[in-house]
Amino acid sequence: MEGTRRFSEMSSYVPGLSDRLLSQRLQELEEVGIVERRVHGGRPVLVQYTLTEKGLALGPVVEAIYQ
Repeated sequence: MEGTRRFSEMSSYVPGLSDRLLSQRLQELEEVGIVERRVHGGRPVLVQYTLTEKGLALGPVVEAIYQ
């Protein structure tokens, strides 16, 4: 819920989660407008994910589930 994250950062948060599954879930979240994927050119290519306003609005729900 806090800031922009790279794929590898998110992958490290959930041990045992396959890169394929994380990639699928991020794509689904992007399709429904919860996260935004940003690709920064260069070498190596940098891909970052950030929450949209819609995603940030889910903060209280995520916090309640966490509690």
